[in-house]
Amino acid sequence: MTTQIFEQVKHILVERFAIKPVNVRPSVDLQKELGLDSMDAIDLLSAVNEAFEIRVPVELLDKIHTVSELVETIEKFGNAGGSRRAEY
Repeated sequence: MTTQIFEQVKHILVERFAIKPVNVRPSVDLQKELGLDSMDAIDLLSAVNEAFEIRVPVELLDKIHTVSELVETIEKFGNAGGSRRAEY
């Protein structure tokens, strides 16, 4: 997991969702531990897509439960090249 990507995701969670920085760890569950609901998840995905200039499909939200899973998804889509879309 890339530390730089993790730090950017952490910044988004802190700024957009008023989550305390100390609560954002790679293993933390976005829904159960950080309290994000489905609308928050869509907002988070939108912020991630914008910040990293990628296009992660909304359909993948069901597969992303932790911060580390989100970071790994960003890494995969960022490395997809060309269209910036990775296949799952």
